[in-house]
Amino acid sequence: MNNIAPIAEGLDPTGPTPLRAMTGLTAPETLVFKAIHAAIVEQRLLPGTRLTEEELAAIYATSRMRIRRVLLALAHEGVIALPPGRGAQVACPTAEEARAVFEARRLIEAGLIASRTTTLDEGVVHRLRTCRAAETAAARAHDRGAMIGQSGAFHIELARGLGNPVMADIIANLVARSSLIIALFQRDGAVCCRADDHDRLIETLSGPRPAAAAAMMRAHLASIEAGLEMATKPAPGGDLRAILGGRRGAEPVRDA
Repeated sequence: MNNIAPIAEGLDPTGPTPLRAMTGLTAPETLVFKAIHAAIVEQRLLPGTRLTEEELAAIYATSRMRIRRVLLALAHEGVIALPPGRGAQVACPTAEEARAVFEARRLIEAGLIASRTTTLDEGVVHRLRTCRAAETAAARAHDRGAMIGQSGAFHIELARGLGNPVMADIIANLVARSSLIIALFQRDGAVCCRADDHDRLIETLSGPRPAAAAAMMRAHLASIEAGLEMATKPAPGGDLRAILGGRRGAEPVRDA
Protein backbone atom coordinates (compact mmCIF):
# COMPACT_ATOMS: atom_id res chain seq x y z
CA MET A 1 0.00 0.00 0.00
CA ASN A 2 1.27 3.49 -0.82
CA ASN A 3 1.44 6.39 1.59
CA ILE A 4 1.22 9.49 -0.61
CA ALA A 5 1.96 13.03 0.48
CA PRO A 6 1.14 15.92 -1.89
CA ILE A 7 4.08 16.45 -4.19
CA ALA A 8 3.35 20.04 -5.03
CA GLU A 9 1.63 22.72 -3.03
CA GLY A 10 -1.78 23.38 -4.53
CA LEU A 11 -1.45 20.54 -7.03
CA ASP A 12 -4.97 19.89 -8.29
CA PRO A 13 -5.72 16.55 -9.99
CA THR A 14 -8.47 18.31 -11.96
CA GLY A 15 -6.16 21.12 -13.05
CA PRO A 16 -5.01 21.91 -16.58
CA THR A 17 -2.46 19.11 -16.95
CA PRO A 18 -3.13 16.84 -19.95
CA LEU A 19 -5.20 13.83 -18.92
CA ARG A 20 -4.72 11.46 -21.87
CA ALA A 21 -1.25 10.30 -20.87
CA MET A 22 -2.24 9.87 -17.23
CA THR A 23 -4.80 7.19 -18.09
CA GLY A 24 -3.58 3.97 -16.52
CA LEU A 25 -1.18 5.62 -14.07
CA THR A 26 -1.66 4.93 -10.38
CA ALA A 27 -2.32 7.78 -7.95
CA PRO A 28 1.36 8.03 -6.86
CA GLU A 29 2.50 7.96 -10.50
CA THR A 30 -0.03 10.64 -11.44
CA LEU A 31 1.36 12.99 -8.80
CA VAL A 32 4.92 12.49 -10.04
CA PHE A 33 3.71 13.01 -13.63
CA LYS A 34 2.03 16.28 -12.71
CA ALA A 35 5.04 17.56 -10.75
CA ILE A 36 7.50 16.90 -13.59
CA HIS A 37 5.04 18.18 -16.21
CA ALA A 38 4.58 21.44 -14.27
CA ALA A 39 8.37 21.88 -13.99
CA ILE A 40 8.65 21.53 -17.78
CA VAL A 41 5.75 23.89 -18.55
CA GLU A 42 7.16 26.52 -16.16
CA GLN A 43 10.63 26.15 -17.75
CA ARG A 44 12.26 25.02 -14.53
CA LEU A 45 13.29 21.89 -16.40
CA LEU A 46 14.79 23.15 -19.66
CA PRO A 47 15.01 21.37 -23.03
CA GLY A 48 17.80 18.81 -23.06
CA THR A 49 17.82 18.27 -19.28
CA ARG A 50 18.52 14.60 -18.51
CA LEU A 51 15.91 12.77 -16.45
CA THR A 52 17.52 9.68 -15.00
CA GLU A 53 15.30 7.01 -13.50
CA GLU A 54 17.66 6.48 -10.59
CA GLU A 55 17.76 10.14 -9.59
CA LEU A 56 14.01 10.67 -9.96
CA ALA A 57 13.33 7.51 -7.95
CA ALA A 58 15.56 8.87 -5.18
CA ILE A 59 13.90 12.30 -5.24
CA TYR A 60 10.41 10.82 -4.87
CA ALA A 61 11.46 7.83 -2.74
CA THR A 62 9.73 5.47 -5.12
CA SER A 63 10.68 2.64 -7.46
CA ARG A 64 12.36 2.94 -10.83
CA MET A 65 9.45 0.96 -12.27
CA ARG A 66 7.03 3.75 -11.28
CA ILE A 67 9.37 6.40 -12.69
CA ARG A 68 9.67 4.46 -15.95
CA ARG A 69 5.89 4.46 -16.34
CA VAL A 70 5.76 8.21 -15.66
CA LEU A 71 8.49 8.89 -18.22
CA LEU A 72 6.65 6.86 -20.85
CA ALA A 73 3.49 8.90 -20.17
CA LEU A 74 5.43 12.18 -20.48
CA ALA A 75 6.97 10.95 -23.73
CA HIS A 76 3.45 10.20 -25.00
CA GLU A 77 2.65 13.88 -24.41
CA GLY A 78 5.72 14.93 -26.42
CA VAL A 79 7.39 16.84 -23.59
CA ILE A 80 10.25 14.40 -23.05
CA ALA A 81 12.27 12.27 -25.47
CA LEU A 82 13.43 8.69 -24.98
CA PRO A 83 16.29 8.24 -27.47
CA PRO A 84 17.47 4.61 -27.53
CA GLY A 85 20.47 3.97 -25.33
CA ARG A 86 20.68 7.56 -24.08
CA GLY A 87 18.01 7.78 -21.38
CA ALA A 88 15.17 10.26 -20.96
CA GLN A 89 15.60 13.99 -21.47
CA VAL A 90 13.33 17.00 -21.75
CA ALA A 91 12.38 17.31 -25.41
CA CYS A 92 14.21 19.74 -27.73
CA PRO A 93 11.73 20.74 -30.45
CA THR A 94 13.07 21.60 -33.90
CA ALA A 95 12.22 24.84 -35.71
CA GLU A 96 9.90 22.87 -37.99
CA GLU A 97 8.09 21.39 -34.98
CA ALA A 98 7.84 24.86 -33.44
CA ARG A 99 6.11 26.27 -36.52
CA ALA A 100 3.78 23.26 -36.66
CA VAL A 101 2.77 23.66 -33.00
CA PHE A 102 1.89 27.33 -33.39
CA GLU A 103 0.04 26.66 -36.65
CA ALA A 104 -1.98 23.99 -34.85
CA ARG A 105 -2.71 26.34 -31.96
CA ARG A 106 -3.97 29.08 -34.27
CA LEU A 107 -6.23 26.65 -36.11
CA ILE A 108 -7.61 24.96 -33.00
CA GLU A 109 -7.88 27.82 -30.49
CA ALA A 110 -9.21 30.40 -32.94
CA GLY A 111 -11.50 27.80 -34.53
CA LEU A 112 -12.91 26.82 -31.16
CA ILE A 113 -13.67 30.46 -30.37
CA ALA A 114 -15.21 31.10 -33.81
CA SER A 115 -17.57 28.13 -33.38
CA ARG A 116 -18.98 29.57 -30.13
CA THR A 117 -22.71 30.28 -30.30
CA THR A 118 -23.22 31.76 -26.83
CA THR A 119 -21.39 34.20 -24.57
CA LEU A 120 -19.14 32.84 -21.84
CA ASP A 121 -20.95 32.26 -18.57
CA GLU A 122 -19.93 34.13 -15.44
CA GLY A 123 -18.15 31.13 -13.93
CA VAL A 124 -15.83 30.81 -16.93
CA VAL A 125 -15.10 34.54 -16.96
CA HIS A 126 -14.32 34.38 -13.23
CA ARG A 127 -11.83 31.50 -13.79
CA LEU A 128 -10.15 33.40 -16.61
CA ARG A 129 -9.85 36.53 -14.47
CA THR A 130 -8.38 34.37 -11.68
CA CYS A 131 -5.72 33.12 -14.11
CA ARG A 132 -5.00 36.70 -15.12
CA ALA A 133 -4.68 37.81 -11.50
CA ALA A 134 -2.22 34.99 -10.80
CA GLU A 135 -0.30 35.87 -13.98
CA THR A 136 -0.07 39.51 -12.89
CA ALA A 137 1.07 38.53 -9.38
CA ALA A 138 3.79 36.31 -10.85
CA ALA A 139 4.96 39.13 -13.13
CA ARG A 140 5.17 41.54 -10.20
CA ALA A 141 7.19 38.95 -8.26
CA HIS A 142 9.46 38.48 -11.31
CA ASP A 143 8.60 34.76 -11.18
CA ARG A 144 8.97 33.82 -14.84
CA GLY A 145 8.11 30.16 -14.30
CA ALA A 146 4.83 30.88 -12.53
CA MET A 147 3.98 33.56 -15.10
CA ILE A 148 4.44 31.07 -17.95
CA GLY A 149 2.41 28.46 -16.10
CA GLN A 150 -0.50 30.84 -15.49
CA SER A 151 -0.38 32.12 -19.06
CA GLY A 152 -0.74 28.56 -20.32
CA ALA A 153 -3.48 27.87 -17.78
CA PHE A 154 -5.45 30.81 -19.23
CA HIS A 155 -5.53 29.19 -22.67
CA ILE A 156 -6.51 25.79 -21.25
CA GLU A 157 -9.25 27.20 -19.02
CA LEU A 158 -10.61 29.12 -21.98
CA ALA A 159 -10.85 25.92 -24.03
CA ARG A 160 -12.59 24.17 -21.15
CA GLY A 161 -14.95 27.09 -20.74
CA LEU A 162 -15.94 26.82 -24.38
CA GLY A 163 -17.32 23.39 -23.56
CA ASN A 164 -15.07 21.02 -25.49
CA PRO A 165 -13.01 18.87 -23.10
CA VAL A 166 -11.37 16.92 -25.95
CA MET A 167 -10.07 20.14 -27.51
CA ALA A 168 -9.03 21.39 -24.08
CA ASP A 169 -6.90 18.26 -23.65
CA ILE A 170 -5.27 18.80 -27.05
CA ILE A 171 -4.62 22.47 -26.25
CA ALA A 172 -3.07 21.52 -22.90
CA ASN A 173 -0.58 19.34 -24.76
CA LEU A 174 0.18 22.10 -27.28
CA VAL A 175 0.66 24.63 -24.45
CA ALA A 176 3.22 22.35 -22.79
CA ARG A 177 5.09 21.91 -26.08
CA SER A 178 4.92 25.68 -26.64
CA SER A 179 6.72 26.20 -23.34
CA LEU A 180 9.63 24.07 -24.56
CA ILE A 181 9.67 25.97 -27.84
CA ILE A 182 9.74 29.33 -26.05
CA ALA A 183 12.54 28.13 -23.76
CA LEU A 184 14.64 27.20 -26.80
CA PHE A 185 13.84 29.90 -29.32
CA GLN A 186 12.56 33.05 -27.63
CA ARG A 187 14.57 36.14 -28.52
CA ASP A 188 16.17 37.98 -25.62
CA GLY A 189 13.78 40.62 -24.33
CA ALA A 190 10.73 39.16 -26.09
CA VAL A 191 7.54 38.62 -24.10
CA CYS A 192 6.08 35.11 -24.30
CA CYS A 193 2.48 36.17 -23.76
CA ARG A 194 1.29 39.77 -23.53
CA ALA A 195 -0.94 40.02 -20.49
CA ASP A 196 -3.06 42.81 -21.95
CA ASP A 197 -3.92 40.47 -24.84
CA HIS A 198 -5.57 38.19 -22.29
CA ASP A 199 -7.51 41.11 -20.83
CA ARG A 200 -8.80 42.07 -24.28
CA LEU A 201 -9.72 38.46 -25.03
CA ILE A 202 -11.80 38.24 -21.85
CA GLU A 203 -13.57 41.48 -22.70
CA THR A 204 -14.30 40.45 -26.29
CA LEU A 205 -15.36 36.91 -25.36
CA SER A 206 -17.80 38.30 -22.81
CA GLY A 207 -19.86 39.72 -25.67
CA PRO A 208 -21.46 38.33 -28.84
CA ARG A 209 -18.39 38.79 -31.08
CA PRO A 210 -16.89 35.33 -31.76
CA ALA A 211 -15.31 36.34 -35.09
CA ALA A 212 -13.52 39.30 -33.49
CA ALA A 213 -12.35 37.16 -30.58
CA ALA A 214 -11.07 34.45 -32.96
CA ALA A 215 -9.12 37.05 -34.95
CA MET A 216 -7.69 38.38 -31.68
CA MET A 217 -6.55 34.89 -30.65
CA ARG A 218 -4.85 34.32 -34.02
CA ALA A 219 -3.01 37.63 -33.69
CA HIS A 220 -2.08 36.86 -30.09
CA LEU A 221 -0.52 33.51 -30.99
CA ALA A 222 1.19 35.00 -34.06
CA SER A 223 2.81 37.65 -31.85
CA ILE A 224 4.23 34.94 -29.57
CA GLU A 225 5.64 33.08 -32.58
CA ALA A 226 7.08 36.33 -33.94
CA GLY A 227 9.14 36.61 -30.75
CA LEU A 228 10.98 33.38 -31.56
CA GLU A 229 14.34 33.11 -33.26
CA MET A 230 14.50 29.70 -34.87
CA ALA A 231 18.08 28.87 -34.02
CA THR A 232 18.60 26.29 -31.31
CA LYS A 233 20.31 27.62 -28.22
CA PRO A 234 22.23 25.33 -25.87
CA ALA A 235 20.14 24.45 -22.85
CA PRO A 236 21.95 24.28 -19.54
CA GLY A 237 21.49 21.23 -17.37
CA GLY A 238 20.06 21.43 -13.89
CA ASP A 239 20.10 19.84 -10.48
CA LEU A 240 16.96 17.73 -10.53
CA ARG A 241 16.72 17.58 -6.75
CA ALA A 242 16.96 21.37 -6.46
CA ILE A 243 14.44 21.92 -9.28
CA LEU A 244 11.87 19.31 -8.28
CA GLY A 245 12.43 19.74 -4.57
CA GLY A 246 12.09 23.53 -4.57
CA ARG A 247 9.06 25.75 -4.11
CA ARG A 248 6.77 23.22 -5.85
CA GLY A 249 8.93 20.32 -5.05
CA ALA A 250 8.92 16.82 -3.86
CA GLU A 251 7.60 15.29 -0.78
CA PRO A 252 8.26 11.60 -1.29
CA VAL A 253 5.91 9.07 -2.79
CA ARG A 254 6.63 6.24 -0.41
CA ASP A 255 6.28 2.62 -1.46
CA ALA A 256 5.35 0.60 1.60
